[in-house]
Amino acid sequence: MQQFVSGLGRRLFLGKTTRLTLGAFAGVVAAQSLGLNLVSPARAAVSTKPANELAGVLAQWLPNAKPGASASLTWLGLKVYDAHVWTGPSGMDTAQWKAQPFALELHYLRALKGKLIAERSLAEIEKLGIGNAAQRSEWLEAMMRIFPDVNKHDRLVGVHRPGKGIVFLYNEKLIGAVDDALFGDAFFAIWFDAKTSAPAVRQTLFAGLKSSKSAAQ
Repeated sequence: MQQFVSGLGRRLFLGKTTRLTLGAFAGVVAAQSLGLNLVSPARAAVSTKPANELAGVLAQWLPNAKPGASASLTWLGLKVYDAHVWTGPSGMDTAQWKAQPFALELHYLRALKGKLIAERSLAEIEKLGIGNAAQRSEWLEAMMRIFPDVNKHDRLVGVHRPGKGIVFLYNEKLIGAVDDALFGDAFFAIWFDAKTSAPAVRQTLFAGLKSSKSAAQ
């Protein structure tokens, strides 16, 4: 399955970014570019809850973190990953997401190559028109260098640090950071921008975040 997915991806799709280490987030992007179909909001059932221990790990950057919303990505009836957004205790204002700290966790249910994840991420950022050619070239170079291959049940997390960049975790362990605020916003825009290629995932996550925020008030 892993070889088939990687090969299909190649056929279909064919800075300040020092200390970038990620793996995960482009998973949405990788799935979309591979022809993976997003479940509709009504069918976005999540089979696995976020790991409870993650809240403690996130405390350094996101104190009192709590699960805020979840959605799933499937392809030909097969789940690729479950996505979870973590917020602070007061929830998250989706209209102002760039100005707020939060974390996005992907719990993978399939294996994906890091190289493909990096390529898909850059392609989606470019579609959104974020950054110039030189910046995007740096971002791709960094992602190609450090994105790990992910296996079933791996968890990758990105913590959005407004005005600073992103911190990345792999299976609840710190693996690096991107000290580039523009890259941070660009990366999470893959899921959160109104022009995302993942509208069903965005709708489901935002609906959950709005409910979570209302409950916290």
